[in-house]
Amino acid sequence: MENQEVEEIKHISVGDWLLTILITIIPFVNIIMLFVWAFSKGTNKSKANWAKASLLWIVISVILATLIIVFFGAVMLGFLESGPDFIDTPSY
Repeated sequence: MENQEVEEIKHISVGDWLLTILITIIPFVNIIMLFVWAFSKGTNKSKANWAKASLLWIVISVILATLIIVFFGAVMLGFLESGPDFIDTPSY
């Protein structure tokens, strides 16, 4: 049997998670800390994976929001351009 190296897994306490969630509530600090937790060597693996997944969700959300805004902006612009022209129409 080969000698397998066993990595000891340190669990994150409830207090650590509460502090982590509190930090992610703060605007701008949350994005910076997610990058620190995701790509720092000293971060627990489960917290690093959670931070990477959170960053991916942020990227997906920004892309979807941008697509929705562009789509509805184009629809609204189409309605405005094809609607009745109230300025040039004489009112009798």
